Amino acid sequence: MTDYAEEQRNELEAIESIYPDSFTVLSEVPTSFTITVTSDAGENDETIEVTLQFTYVEKYPDEVPLWEIYSQENLEDSDAEGILTLLQQQAEENLGMVMIFTLVTAVQDKLNELVDEIKNRREEEKRRKEEAAEEAEKVLFQGTVVTIENFLSWKAKFELGRLNSQEKSYLRPITILTHQIYSSWKILETVLKWTSPSSRTLRNSTWMKTTLTLTLWHWAVMRTERGRGQICFQILFKIL
Repeated sequence: MTDYAEEQRNELEAIESIYPDSFTVLSEVPTSFTITVTSDAGENDETIEVTLQFTYVEKYPDEVPLWEIYSQENLEDSDAEGILTLLQQQAEENLGMVMIFTLVTAVQDKLNELVDEIKNRREEEKRRKEEAAEEAEKVLFQGTVVTIENFLSWKAKFELGRLNSQEKSYLRPITILTHQIYSSWKILETVLKWTSPSSRTLRNSTWMKTTLTLTLWHWAVMRTERGRGQICFQILFKIL
Protein backbone atom coordinates (compact mmCIF):
# COMPACT_ATOMS: atom_id res chain seq x y z
CA MET A 1 0.00 0.00 0.00
CA THR A 2 1.39 3.38 -1.02
CA ASP A 3 2.22 5.77 1.80
CA TYR A 4 1.17 9.03 0.13
CA ALA A 5 1.94 11.16 3.18
CA GLU A 6 5.53 9.88 3.31
CA GLU A 7 6.12 10.55 -0.39
CA GLN A 8 4.72 14.03 0.00
CA ARG A 9 6.95 14.83 3.01
CA ASN A 10 10.05 13.59 1.21
CA GLU A 11 9.30 15.67 -1.88
CA LEU A 12 8.55 18.74 0.21
CA GLU A 13 11.98 18.49 1.90
CA ALA A 14 13.68 18.10 -1.47
CA ILE A 15 11.82 21.05 -2.97
CA GLU A 16 12.72 23.26 -0.01
CA SER A 17 16.41 22.43 -0.44
CA ILE A 18 16.30 23.10 -4.20
CA TYR A 19 14.42 26.42 -3.94
CA PRO A 20 15.42 27.81 -0.51
CA ASP A 21 14.85 31.47 -1.46
CA SER A 22 11.64 31.06 -3.41
CA PHE A 23 9.81 28.32 -1.47
CA THR A 24 7.11 29.25 1.05
CA VAL A 25 4.75 26.94 2.99
CA LEU A 26 1.21 28.33 3.15
CA SER A 27 -0.48 25.56 5.13
CA GLU A 28 0.24 22.08 6.46
CA VAL A 29 -3.27 20.59 6.22
CA PRO A 30 -3.70 20.29 3.36
CA THR A 31 -0.09 20.81 2.38
CA SER A 32 0.06 23.97 0.29
CA PHE A 33 3.12 25.97 -0.74
CA THR A 34 4.37 28.46 -3.32
CA ILE A 35 7.45 28.50 -5.52
CA THR A 36 8.54 31.66 -7.33
CA VAL A 37 9.96 31.10 -10.81
CA THR A 38 11.94 33.82 -12.62
CA SER A 39 13.05 33.81 -16.21
CA ASP A 40 16.54 34.62 -17.41
CA ALA A 41 17.16 38.31 -18.04
CA GLY A 42 16.02 39.45 -21.46
CA GLU A 43 16.36 42.71 -23.34
CA ASN A 44 17.09 45.66 -21.03
CA ASP A 45 17.54 43.11 -18.20
CA GLU A 46 13.76 42.55 -18.06
CA THR A 47 12.50 39.32 -16.51
CA ILE A 48 9.18 37.50 -16.17
CA GLU A 49 8.26 36.25 -12.72
CA VAL A 50 5.54 33.82 -11.72
CA THR A 51 4.69 32.48 -8.30
CA LEU A 52 3.02 29.08 -8.49
CA GLN A 53 0.88 27.67 -5.70
CA PHE A 54 0.67 23.89 -5.32
CA THR A 55 -1.63 21.94 -3.01
CA TYR A 56 -1.29 18.22 -2.41
CA VAL A 57 -4.42 16.08 -2.73
CA GLU A 58 -4.80 12.98 -0.58
CA LYS A 59 -3.57 10.46 -3.16
CA TYR A 60 -0.80 12.52 -4.75
CA PRO A 61 1.28 11.50 -6.72
CA ASP A 62 -1.25 8.98 -8.10
CA GLU A 63 -3.52 11.98 -8.56
CA VAL A 64 -2.35 15.35 -9.87
CA PRO A 65 -1.88 18.15 -7.32
CA LEU A 66 -3.85 21.36 -7.43
CA TRP A 67 -2.11 24.42 -8.83
CA GLU A 68 -2.74 28.04 -9.68
CA ILE A 69 -0.79 31.18 -10.50
CA TYR A 70 -0.44 32.92 -7.13
CA SER A 71 1.06 36.10 -8.57
CA GLN A 72 2.75 37.25 -11.77
CA GLU A 73 4.95 40.06 -13.06
CA ASN A 74 5.43 41.12 -16.71
CA LEU A 75 3.28 38.18 -17.78
CA GLU A 76 0.35 38.74 -20.13
CA ASP A 77 -2.94 37.01 -19.40
CA SER A 78 -2.80 34.98 -22.61
CA ASP A 79 0.65 33.68 -21.64
CA ALA A 80 -0.61 32.87 -18.14
CA GLU A 81 -3.28 30.65 -19.67
CA GLY A 82 -0.55 28.94 -21.67
CA ILE A 83 1.37 28.17 -18.49
CA LEU A 84 -1.68 26.61 -16.85
CA THR A 85 -2.17 24.44 -19.92
CA LEU A 86 1.48 23.44 -19.82
CA LEU A 87 1.15 22.38 -16.16
CA GLN A 88 -1.83 20.20 -17.03
CA GLN A 89 0.06 18.46 -19.84
CA GLN A 90 3.14 17.84 -17.72
CA ALA A 91 1.11 16.55 -14.78
CA GLU A 92 -0.71 14.01 -16.94
CA GLU A 93 2.59 12.78 -18.40
CA ASN A 94 4.15 12.33 -14.94
CA LEU A 95 1.15 10.86 -13.13
CA GLY A 96 2.23 8.31 -10.49
CA MET A 97 5.57 10.04 -9.80
CA VAL A 98 6.39 13.05 -7.63
CA MET A 99 6.34 15.87 -10.14
CA ILE A 100 6.67 19.31 -8.55
CA PHE A 101 10.28 19.76 -9.66
CA THR A 102 9.34 18.67 -13.20
CA LEU A 103 6.43 21.11 -13.30
CA VAL A 104 8.51 24.02 -12.05
CA THR A 105 11.31 23.25 -14.54
CA ALA A 106 8.81 23.22 -17.41
CA VAL A 107 7.49 26.62 -16.34
CA GLN A 108 11.05 27.95 -16.04
CA ASP A 109 11.78 26.91 -19.65
CA LYS A 110 8.50 28.44 -20.82
CA LEU A 111 9.29 31.78 -19.18
CA ASN A 112 12.66 31.87 -20.93
CA GLU A 113 10.89 31.29 -24.24
CA LEU A 114 8.44 34.08 -23.47
CA VAL A 115 11.29 36.52 -22.85
CA ASP A 116 12.54 35.85 -26.37
CA GLU A 117 9.01 36.12 -27.76
CA ILE A 118 8.50 39.49 -26.08
CA LYS A 119 11.70 40.73 -27.73
CA ASN A 120 10.46 39.49 -31.11
CA ARG A 121 7.06 41.14 -30.57
CA ARG A 122 8.69 44.46 -29.81
CA GLU A 123 10.92 44.21 -32.88
CA GLU A 124 7.89 43.37 -35.04
CA GLU A 125 5.93 46.29 -33.59
CA LYS A 126 8.88 48.60 -34.24
CA ARG A 127 9.09 47.34 -37.84
CA ARG A 128 5.36 47.93 -38.42
CA LYS A 129 5.61 51.48 -37.09
CA GLU A 130 8.61 52.20 -39.32
CA GLU A 131 6.76 50.84 -42.37
CA ALA A 132 3.70 52.93 -41.52
CA ALA A 133 5.89 56.04 -41.19
CA GLU A 134 7.52 55.31 -44.55
CA GLU A 135 4.13 54.90 -46.24
CA ALA A 136 2.91 58.16 -44.71
CA GLU A 137 6.04 59.91 -45.96
CA LYS A 138 5.52 58.51 -49.47
CA VAL A 139 1.95 59.77 -49.53
CA LEU A 140 3.13 63.18 -48.31
CA PHE A 141 5.66 63.55 -51.11
CA GLN A 142 3.57 61.86 -53.78
CA GLY A 143 0.50 64.01 -53.19
CA THR A 144 -2.78 63.47 -55.02
CA VAL A 145 -2.86 62.07 -58.55
CA VAL A 146 -4.32 64.69 -60.90
CA THR A 147 -7.31 63.60 -62.95
CA ILE A 148 -9.69 65.58 -65.12
CA GLU A 149 -12.39 65.30 -62.49
CA ASN A 150 -10.40 66.50 -59.48
CA PHE A 151 -8.68 69.23 -61.54
CA LEU A 152 -12.01 70.66 -62.64
CA SER A 153 -13.29 70.42 -59.09
CA TRP A 154 -10.21 72.28 -57.84
CA LYS A 155 -10.48 74.92 -60.57
CA ALA A 156 -14.12 75.55 -59.74
CA LYS A 157 -13.29 76.01 -56.05
CA PHE A 158 -10.34 78.24 -56.93
CA GLU A 159 -12.40 80.47 -59.19
CA LEU A 160 -15.19 80.55 -56.63
CA GLY A 161 -12.72 81.76 -54.04
CA ARG A 162 -11.84 84.76 -56.22
CA LEU A 163 -15.42 85.98 -56.34
CA ASN A 164 -17.09 88.25 -53.82
CA SER A 165 -19.82 86.99 -51.50
CA GLN A 166 -22.70 88.18 -53.70
CA GLU A 167 -21.23 86.55 -56.80
CA LYS A 168 -20.67 83.32 -54.86
CA SER A 169 -24.33 83.12 -53.89
CA TYR A 170 -25.30 83.26 -57.58
CA LEU A 171 -22.58 80.94 -58.83
CA ARG A 172 -22.95 78.07 -56.34
CA PRO A 173 -26.11 76.58 -57.96
CA ILE A 174 -24.47 77.00 -61.37
CA THR A 175 -21.40 75.06 -60.25
CA ILE A 176 -23.55 72.20 -58.97
CA LEU A 177 -25.53 72.09 -62.21
CA THR A 178 -22.36 72.20 -64.31
CA HIS A 179 -20.87 69.20 -62.50
CA GLN A 180 -24.11 67.30 -62.96
CA ILE A 181 -24.03 68.00 -66.70
CA TYR A 182 -20.35 67.05 -66.91
CA SER A 183 -21.00 63.75 -65.08
CA SER A 184 -23.78 62.95 -67.54
CA TRP A 185 -21.43 63.71 -70.41
CA LYS A 186 -18.82 61.31 -68.99
CA ILE A 187 -21.43 58.54 -68.96
CA LEU A 188 -22.32 59.33 -72.56
CA GLU A 189 -18.63 59.29 -73.51
CA THR A 190 -18.27 55.82 -71.99
CA VAL A 191 -21.31 54.52 -73.83
CA LEU A 192 -20.18 55.92 -77.18
CA LYS A 193 -16.56 54.92 -76.50
CA TRP A 194 -14.97 58.23 -77.49
CA THR A 195 -11.43 57.23 -76.72
CA SER A 196 -9.27 59.15 -79.22
CA PRO A 197 -6.18 60.30 -77.24
CA SER A 198 -5.44 63.13 -79.68
CA SER A 199 -8.79 64.86 -79.14
CA ARG A 200 -9.44 64.06 -75.45
CA THR A 201 -7.80 67.17 -73.91
CA LEU A 202 -9.34 69.63 -76.38
CA ARG A 203 -12.73 67.93 -76.10
CA ASN A 204 -12.72 68.14 -72.29
CA SER A 205 -11.78 71.84 -72.26
CA THR A 206 -14.28 72.75 -74.98
CA TRP A 207 -17.06 70.79 -73.32
CA MET A 208 -16.47 72.33 -69.92
CA LYS A 209 -16.45 75.90 -71.24
CA THR A 210 -19.47 75.29 -73.46
CA THR A 211 -21.45 73.71 -70.65
CA LEU A 212 -20.59 76.51 -68.23
CA THR A 213 -21.42 79.17 -70.84
CA LEU A 214 -24.83 77.69 -71.59
CA THR A 215 -25.58 77.26 -67.90
CA LEU A 216 -24.62 80.82 -67.04
CA TRP A 217 -26.59 82.13 -70.02
CA HIS A 218 -29.65 80.23 -68.87
CA TRP A 219 -29.17 81.49 -65.33
CA ALA A 220 -28.79 85.09 -66.54
CA VAL A 221 -31.99 84.91 -68.56
CA MET A 222 -33.90 83.43 -65.62
CA ARG A 223 -32.67 86.21 -63.31
CA THR A 224 -32.99 89.19 -65.67
CA GLU A 225 -36.33 90.31 -64.35
CA ARG A 226 -34.81 90.49 -60.86
CA GLY A 227 -31.86 92.65 -61.95
CA ARG A 228 -29.30 89.87 -61.50
CA GLY A 229 -28.51 89.06 -65.11
CA GLN A 230 -25.69 91.56 -65.27
CA ILE A 231 -23.93 89.95 -62.30
CA CYS A 232 -24.13 86.50 -63.89
CA PHE A 233 -22.54 87.80 -67.09
CA GLN A 234 -19.76 89.39 -65.04
CA ILE A 235 -19.09 86.00 -63.40
CA LEU A 236 -19.05 84.36 -66.84
CA PHE A 237 -16.30 86.69 -68.09
CA LYS A 238 -14.24 86.20 -64.91
CA ILE A 239 -14.14 82.41 -65.30
CA LEU A 240 -13.97 82.05 -69.09
